[in-house]
Amino acid sequence: MHSTHDVYCKKCGKNLAFWSGFGDNMQFADEYQCIGKVWKYQEYWRYGKTISYRNSVPTLEENEYLYGQDGSWRSYFQDIANFCLPRKAWINSIRVQGERLKDNFLYDIRAIRCAKDATCNFHTYLTNPSARWFGTEYIDERHMQKGANQRYLKECDDIMFDVMNGTNYHNSQLEEFMDYIVFGTANTLTQEDEVHEVRYTPIPVEQYQLVEDSRGRVC
Repeated sequence: MHSTHDVYCKKCGKNLAFWSGFGDNMQFADEYQCIGKVWKYQEYWRYGKTISYRNSVPTLEENEYLYGQDGSWRSYFQDIANFCLPRKAWINSIRVQGERLKDNFLYDIRAIRCAKDATCNFHTYLTNPSARWFGTEYIDERHMQKGANQRYLKECDDIMFDVMNGTNYHNSQLEEFMDYIVFGTANTLTQEDEVHEVRYTPIPVEQYQLVEDSRGRVC
């Protein structure tokens, strides 16, 4: 077992110390190998948990293939963002730090204002933090006739609402609604958080790929 500061590739001898960015609580196993820009390793330990990444290369190759297949979608999203959401109009290009927003496509700001108004209305009427906008029930309605079961589900609902209202859920939900309105699709990553139990991260539309099944549904 090596620490994160003395890890070397068994193939080329290159120092892999940049993995120390994961934190001081992480240590790697004895087998390391770098493949181009991809660092392939077997296992690492973090916070007492063992996570395996044995076949990351096929996943990256599949993602690269899908990235090429979604070229038409990204061009379509770029055109929409130019008129409706200029602050996210960096789908087919890389934004340089300090570069101004692209507003040379704008004739008026009605599309931008409508997208903002719709996002606020969606959040107010669908996921209002001051209202109970969801609840849990048993599939079998006969179980809902028992008072003990109803009290149990109400306690579960209260816990979920308290956890969600204490996280960044509503901030991330605004970004998700904005993407739904402008692009017609959205993606949010949900992760376990050590402080707030759960953490939500909106994923920009250019950072994930759209895949359809045999029926033409996005899966």
